[in-house]
Amino acid sequence: MKKSISVIIPCYNMEQYIERCYNSLATQTDASDIEIIFVNDGSTDNTLEYLHKYQTIDKRVIVVDQENAGVSAARNAALDIMSGDYFFLLDSDDYLPDNSISAIKKIICEYDPDIIMPAYNNSINGKESLVELPIKEGIYDKNTFFKIVRHFPTIPQLVYRNMSQNHRVRFDPNVRCGEVYTYTVSFLRHAKSIYVLNEACYNYFQRQDSATHKPNYANDLTVIDALESIYCHGSDLCHHGSFIVTAFKIAMSFTYNKYLRFPYNSDAISAIERLLNAPIIKKNIKEVLFGSHMSIRDRCLACYIYMMPTRLGFRLLNKCFSKS
Repeated sequence: MKKSISVIIPCYNMEQYIERCYNSLATQTDASDIEIIFVNDGSTDNTLEYLHKYQTIDKRVIVVDQENAGVSAARNAALDIMSGDYFFLLDSDDYLPDNSISAIKKIICEYDPDIIMPAYNNSINGKESLVELPIKEGIYDKNTFFKIVRHFPTIPQLVYRNMSQNHRVRFDPNVRCGEVYTYTVSFLRHAKSIYVLNEACYNYFQRQDSATHKPNYANDLTVIDALESIYCHGSDLCHHGSFIVTAFKIAMSFTYNKYLRFPYNSDAISAIERLLNAPIIKKNIKEVLFGSHMSIRDRCLACYIYMMPTRLGFRLLNKCFSKS
């Protein structure tokens, strides 16, 4: 039986990038039956005008307009109205390679998995480079996958089965960092099969002015809530090394490492101290440090963070980074 696909695209002040995003969908092959849901999350630029234009010329487009509530709330609004048998999340500054939809449909038709995990392209300064997944292509049950893979992809290129009739899995609006991974872990409680596809079906556009690269202390510290949610909802997965490493990388990338890019200040120090004093973060660091199956690089970083007093450690790292 043929399965339909919904594409969920939250938008906030994306007039500079939204045309490229939409065009990458408009030119897909075998995509006449997809559902394209744009959620305008209180944009103050001309984003909504673009979306209404697409809705006028393309019957597949649905536009939801809401007051600004954050990307998680925007995705939830789309999840509440989508009709597809499968869905995937597309950020409005990212875009799809040619034939992504047809490749995804082929996997759905042949294997009917609960999650499809494609490779993706990093797009930096107009150049695209393939990022393959650290696992051989094929179909896996959930536990086998976590035993084999070293870390779990956390950018929103995954394709999910619509399980809304039996399970209501939603994004937590209070989590602003690691929200996709947190959602995926909750989803995995109900999933059985994962298909790994080492063909790029997503172009991840890295821009320096994105939230991923800029400190936002209040938002960044919600990574603590994310990890607490992950450990709560992923209890059957938490013993796998790949799960522990991914949680560690999320915490470090959204806080500790990010702040080294910016001038030393008391707000950054306070944020780092709150992060490293959180019980769930301490637990995660110890798991990486004392896990014999972890990589030397991850264990060394965990050892440094674990052993060095926070203020002194941050100052030294900041000093070293400034010289590099």
